[in-house]
Amino acid sequence: MMLSIVQGIRSRLLQLIRTLWIVLLILAMSGFSIRGTSSQSSVIVLLDRSVSIGMAGRREINSILERLPNSRQVMTRDFSGIDDSNPTMSTDIAAAIDSAAAAFSDAESPHIVLVTDGRETHGDAVSSAVRHGIPVSSILLRNGRNPDVEVSEIRLPPSISSGEPVSVAVVLTSTDRVTIGLDLEAGSTSVGSQQLLLDPGETVVTVTHRFTEPTTLQASIRLISEDPSRSATVDTFSANNRRTLTVTPAEPLKVLLIDSAPEVLVHFRQILSAEGIAADAISPANAPITLSELNQYGVVLLSSIPATDLNIEQQEAICDWVATHGGGLMMVGGDQSFGPGGYYQTRIEELLPVRCDFIEEQEKPQLGMILIIDKSGSMSGPKMELAKDAAKAAVELLSPTDSLGVIAFDGAPAWVQPFSLLDNRDSVLERISAIAPGGGTSLFPAMVEANTAMQASESRIKHVLILTDGYSSEGDFESIATQLINSGVTVSAAGLGDADRSLVEKLAAIGRGRHYFTNDPQSVPQIFARETMLAANTSFRESAFRPIPVRSSISLFGIPFTECPPLHGYVRTRQKPAGELLLAAENGDPVLSWMRTGAGFSAAFTSDIKPRWSRDWLQWNACGKFWAQVLRKIQRRLPVNYQEKQSSMETPLSSAMATTSGSVQQNEDIPRELSIGDANEQLLIDLAQNTGGRFGILPEDVLQIRSRRFPMSRQPLAPYLITAALLLLLPECFLRLR
Repeated sequence: MMLSIVQGIRSRLLQLIRTLWIVLLILAMSGFSIRGTSSQSSVIVLLDRSVSIGMAGRREINSILERLPNSRQVMTRDFSGIDDSNPTMSTDIAAAIDSAAAAFSDAESPHIVLVTDGRETHGDAVSSAVRHGIPVSSILLRNGRNPDVEVSEIRLPPSISSGEPVSVAVVLTSTDRVTIGLDLEAGSTSVGSQQLLLDPGETVVTVTHRFTEPTTLQASIRLISEDPSRSATVDTFSANNRRTLTVTPAEPLKVLLIDSAPEVLVHFRQILSAEGIAADAISPANAPITLSELNQYGVVLLSSIPATDLNIEQQEAICDWVATHGGGLMMVGGDQSFGPGGYYQTRIEELLPVRCDFIEEQEKPQLGMILIIDKSGSMSGPKMELAKDAAKAAVELLSPTDSLGVIAFDGAPAWVQPFSLLDNRDSVLERISAIAPGGGTSLFPAMVEANTAMQASESRIKHVLILTDGYSSEGDFESIATQLINSGVTVSAAGLGDADRSLVEKLAAIGRGRHYFTNDPQSVPQIFARETMLAANTSFRESAFRPIPVRSSISLFGIPFTECPPLHGYVRTRQKPAGELLLAAENGDPVLSWMRTGAGFSAAFTSDIKPRWSRDWLQWNACGKFWAQVLRKIQRRLPVNYQEKQSSMETPLSSAMATTSGSVQQNEDIPRELSIGDANEQLLIDLAQNTGGRFGILPEDVLQIRSRRFPMSRQPLAPYLITAALLLLLPECFLRLR
């Protein structure tokens, strides 16, 4: 019984051993493996041998090598750049990491230690390290900067026009205090040569030059020292002592002058022509309305034309060209510009650097003004609404010391606002808003009402403004207009649409005012604003004065304002906070200002360009230079090409800021490896943070890094499985013998 039990157990054990033996052999043949971990790393130390580390950096590397553990787990490799002909002239840390990663065997836990200044000129070290999944630690070479002096950069404006004075900035960098000579040449022409004492760091030297044709601009430096042998100790590399830039200026500026009497601008056009600026002069009726027409010009200059002479389509086209397409807009003074031209609250005024509603209370004469507005049935709809907006604009331009009356008429007159001091502006605006059209057209009774009110007025200035869109019933208009003018009241009249042209002209002529005709109701507010400003008689200052520079600008460089002749008048405006005031009258009123307007520029010159106020300026020998520089400042920025000179050297630092318009091609005269700069500590910190390494380790500790347990590659188990299968033969033999 006992023997039977023992034999059964032995049989089952043999069966189990044979089963395990077969399983082990199958696993061994299937290539079964496992992934393990290791707390010990194999280290490759990468030593930067590029030029940028300098002699001090090389000495530092030798010291680090002496302090590294003497272990088979630590290997060292030199690296620099990718140029086989001159590898030390660049630094490719990414390529060094790729090479090290390929050197580790599958069974090792890799760890890379960089000994470098971090100034990579090729590749992306962080991306490379993250891709390989290898921890990267680093030892920063802090003392590797070579003693040197270089031309670091040439800076130019975003765009240049032919003949425009341009500020050229040359950036020089030195590691030591040194005396150098700087030579700047445009082609074969010397732009400037000077001796400079440079302190450590950056020095910026600025000169002005006019480019009239494609030109190679070259900045070069030379050491000036009583001891020539000292040059090598303060200027390690002579290859970075020169930088070149090819400049291709845009086509010469072309200006469009819009004036009610373009023939008067002949002398001004001649002045511009002498400065290389072409100018076309046209009347407002011929002003362009399409983008293609406007794009022929760099600047549109409005010279003493009322806003009513430009229809809404023309105004919108000019404004869109400036704000959206980068055009230049300039308004100059005259009796039909700014406020007197009716530009208050227009789209064009929005773009200007000045406001057109200048009223200075202490100097403003007391004004009495009556608005006579047609509210007949034909005025219904948009015409009535725009007429009310026009009346409101006039109210806003008046002060509490002024008197205002508003008469609305159809078949009979009605006082919307009785003639009185404007002491409650809001109430007046509400009453104007309530005007409703309806009825016939009878102007004469309204004029009688206005005449009666004006006879009792003690205002110093008295003015009546009439707006009608049709033919009035009969009346003795000549007599009533004569009574008004004899009482010191001026009369202006505006006809809207199919108005009685003969009556409108007669009233304005007898009343010594102005007459207007328009088919566009949207121009009515401009007419009212203009009339209000002219009636207030504060828009002009006609006396001799010399403009005073308020701030310096490259666009006014070289203009001798202390020697300029006087201007004899200007239009009074108010400077906008967003604008930049450059010239002012003695009392601070704007004379020249400009501002950025969307994609373009706008400017305001409140004196004129005609013999009225600028009769002496137009004879001034600096007048052409002044206008050329101002117009080039605000012109539409046409494309300009900057091309850095090419060579076979490595990618350098940028030598231009011209990226807004035109193209920039990097200067390859100077390898980036030779540029003066500090160690790139941040790159090495980023490498450590992104890979699990450490920044700033000690050479002695390269084998002691425990930033994490490094994963090992999969290990094949076949040898162990076969060994186990063979060991199972021993118990099997033992059981068989029993």
